[in-house]
Amino acid sequence: MKKTIKFKDKQQKKDMEHLRKALKKLEKVKDVEVDEENYVATLYLFEDISDPVLERIFEEEEYEIVNLD
Repeated sequence: MKKTIKFKDKQQKKDMEHLRKALKKLEKVKDVEVDEENYVATLYLFEDISDPVLERIFEEEEYEIVNLD
């Protein structure tokens, strides 16, 4: 299962490794890829994660979700 998240950076940070690590800590996440040029996170999941859980992680890391697929 895969989820793709388009987001924007509220603070204009250069390094998104902290976002990748925060998403990877979720128990339902198998792997995470973050495209820093296009602001897209691709999550490979063991099972589905609710959108509010993902929204909370992005908000805590100061990113805003534009689209969740």
